[in-house]
Amino acid sequence: MKKILVIGATGMLGTPVTIELDKAGFEVTAMVRNMKKAKQTLPESIRLMEGNLESIVDLEAACQHQDYVYLSLSTAPNEKNKAFKTEIEGIQNVIHAAKKTEIQRIGYLSSIIRRFQGFDWWVFDIKNLAVDLLKGADVPTTIYNASNFFENLTGQMLAGSNVLLIGKQETQSWWISGHDYGKMVATSFQADEGDQEYTIQGPKPYSFDGAVDVFVEHYPHKKLTKRRAPLWFMKLAGKVSAQVNFGWHITEAINQYPEQLEGEEAWEKLGKPNTTLGEFAENA
Repeated sequence: MKKILVIGATGMLGTPVTIELDKAGFEVTAMVRNMKKAKQTLPESIRLMEGNLESIVDLEAACQHQDYVYLSLSTAPNEKNKAFKTEIEGIQNVIHAAKKTEIQRIGYLSSIIRRFQGFDWWVFDIKNLAVDLLKGADVPTTIYNASNFFENLTGQMLAGSNVLLIGKQETQSWWISGHDYGKMVATSFQADEGDQEYTIQGPKPYSFDGAVDVFVEHYPHKKLTKRRAPLWFMKLAGKVSAQVNFGWHITEAINQYPEQLEGEEAWEKLGKPNTTLGEFAENA
């Protein structure tokens, strides 16, 4: 049985991947900062280790006797001027520990949107540098450049009885469920073939408006209402709030990014995702 360490296992997207790795037969260890949250979030079959990405000692201990490492990381809005950046210094620490403990592969969740050329942004610089660091690490890597996730609807856009939209998306995204993505990750580690980079997309494209309409139609727990705020207001508020400024940049990039279907190679090698947005909403 192959062993895999997951860092970021309790996050919105880390949890479904961790669950699918466990279902696929991997012996999964999660390095977590909050043991209480991990016990509430993850199945009992997941081995838990307390540790911090900033600690080389913690990482080396977690990587011992593991075959693979999977990273589900995110850059926080307040990291711009901090010395430690999760997806730079954190990844450098992981690479150091992986080499020392002879890890066979590192997998990393990235984003299609990091390619956006509409404006310069420090977060995109970090995400692109993170990919470059991993590609140059002298450890086999798999990079997953993902589109929008269904989980964004429940984890970020659903507020009480409202589903919140900012501005209007001029394009479409190929939305995918976290569990379908997790199955693809598991298959990629089972194949374990050289350096790989995949575009991760779901079976059907939606604009944000279209996705919310389907979600509202199928959500079974209560009646939901679609609400919209103007993008200019978020941009203005972002001048005094790092959190809002961060959200404005992401929303503006997604609203404009001309995403095309590129995921067919990943479907062929890793399996085509089949969870529909309606099914996700019905089980949310």
